[in-house]
Amino acid sequence: MPLEELDPEDIEQRFRKMKSACNVSKNTFDMMKLKNPKNMADNMLKVLETFEPWIRVIRALNVEGLKPKHMARINQKINEGKDIEMNLELNMDI
Repeated sequence: MPLEELDPEDIEQRFRKMKSACNVSKNTFDMMKLKNPKNMADNMLKVLETFEPWIRVIRALNVEGLKPKHMARINQKINEGKDIEMNLELNMDI
């Protein structure tokens, strides 16, 4: 999805809800002494914490005043990064 179509407020709101739900789940599973579900919640929290700095980047890139040519270049670089990442993953599977 192109950056200019992202809604930083919505992303941050959804992120906060997911992080809260993971914390509640983690604590509940811990109290119930359910190790595997607790570990899953821990892992999800780590993924969310890895994503959290990107919220600021999305917010910063979603300011008015960026010209369409700049947004097109940014989106192009993001897609190039995805292609490189996908190629690396494919090569690791071999």
